[in-house]
Amino acid sequence: LRSHPNWIKSDIINQLESKFSSHNRTFIRKITQLRELIRPPKPAYPDLDWDFETMLDWAVEVYMPYQAWCDKQEKFDPEIFQIGDKFSEWLVHHWEDIHANSNRMVFNILPNNALAMKRQDVINLVIVIDNFGWSFYRILKDLFQEQGIYLADIEPYIAMIPSETEISKKCLLSGEIGYQAINNKAYSDIVEKGWVPYFNDHKFQYIADIGGLSNINSIEASTYVVNYLAVDRAMHKSADEIGMSHRDHIQYLLEKLVENCMDFIDQHGIIEKINIHIVSDHGATRIPATISNDLDPDFFKTKDIDIRSRRYAAVSHEVYNNLPDNLKFDCFFISANEYLLPQNMLCARRANRFLPTDKDTYVHVVLFPEEMIAPYC
Repeated sequence: LRSHPNWIKSDIINQLESKFSSHNRTFIRKITQLRELIRPPKPAYPDLDWDFETMLDWAVEVYMPYQAWCDKQEKFDPEIFQIGDKFSEWLVHHWEDIHANSNRMVFNILPNNALAMKRQDVINLVIVIDNFGWSFYRILKDLFQEQGIYLADIEPYIAMIPSETEISKKCLLSGEIGYQAINNKAYSDIVEKGWVPYFNDHKFQYIADIGGLSNINSIEASTYVVNYLAVDRAMHKSADEIGMSHRDHIQYLLEKLVENCMDFIDQHGIIEKINIHIVSDHGATRIPATISNDLDPDFFKTKDIDIRSRRYAAVSHEVYNNLPDNLKFDCFFISANEYLLPQNMLCARRANRFLPTDKDTYVHVVLFPEEMIAPYC
């Protein structure tokens, strides 16, 4: 079947699962790998007049399965960047309303789940996985399920614009509606001091990485918030650097994440009390060098434009106010005041970039669905 992927259909995979049903992890993964070879239908362009729920359903159920398949199989469809840009355009056009009224921004995650987290009989373990896109949540779901911990719910949330860690993660952890509103910028202070009044003295403890769970000698907090950076670090390296495909490496990292969580649960005997929350600040995408770039990098080589990554740049007010209107076709103009940012931003549209890219590293900060939709599990 691997040699003839055009033979693979869902009913064949279902028959294999039925015929050879087993709890063997290796077998289950082989079946999963075969199922991933099935090409999903190519999405049609979304309608810019769709409401919030319709657009999110399209992005999660139609667009991202196809985009993730292209990424996994390294069969990049140039049109997918045009299709994704329609979502980006819709997001910018409706941003004020979505930001104010949707209740599905990343800064809504903790407040939305306050009642469940304040229960007296629950220990909450909140794992903040940096750069954990929607397409990866199934890996984590299966790994926890193997340990007898099951997915109760999953919801898509919208990252901040731009989908950059410094901005989106701090809004997520603080519950603030924009970066300008965050007074204290240290993660530990945001978590351990900022939420105490909201959660009625419900104690939060911040842990800088997953290994820190093993240093907890006794359960004194009600909620432990773990900042997990390993996935993001891997995504920003090439496949050659990490010695395997990104997906295989992320599988390994998530296996170790689950092991650490289970060790913490077993060490303190809290399997009947644990409630695990998986959150993320944003996702990422890949743009091969072969995809055309409509931007002229030389135009942006000025001291007044600070190129922060391949896909976004900070600009001074003077330059921002004098940018030519025709540039709006190739970039989104992100105003500091409108988006509550420290600086004005330029975010590249479609597959455009300010610096060269290759297909072996992931980029983010712009507005494709795979970058902007973060899972809460």
